[in-house]
Amino acid sequence: MSTEQRTVMFARLVSDGLQVTDGALAIEGDRIVFAGNRDDFLATEDADSFTEHPLAEDATLVPG
Repeated sequence: MSTEQRTVMFARLVSDGLQVTDGALAIEGDRIVFAGNRDDFLATEDADSFTEHPLAEDATLVPG
């Protein structure tokens, strides 16, 4: 397992022109390691190693 901080945020996600209502954005260190559907992220084997960073209920994530 990595020693870098692993953070995940859940919110509306806009990426590559697509909108995901229930999105997840996972970051390890300074890199985005996942951007997509929340359920898909939670199904990954290491999802529980990420710490959730809470966001406002109406937040929109635009990774880049």
